[in-house]
Amino acid sequence: MASSPILTPQFTQQLNLDSADFVSNDQLLEVLSTTTATPAEIEEAVQINTEARLRALKLSFLFLAVVALVAIVPATFLPDYIPEEIPSS
Repeated sequence: MASSPILTPQFTQQLNLDSADFVSNDQLLEVLSTTTATPAEIEEAVQINTEARLRALKLSFLFLAVVALVAIVPATFLPDYIPEEIPSS
């Protein structure tokens, strides 16, 4: 938020961003309605929130993909079985 030219330091001081984890746009709009934010600042804050949530989602999927790829390594050491070799009992 600090890099946005639209958001003023006074606006960012009114928000308690230290305790916020993930916030929906509706929750953000509710909080922003209690501040002295201008409509342009509210729009910018919602846009930043949307981009941040998308970036977090992409990073989460990237992490899951890396974990899935790493899981392939131990799977390569499993013995090769032919279905006829496995006992039926």
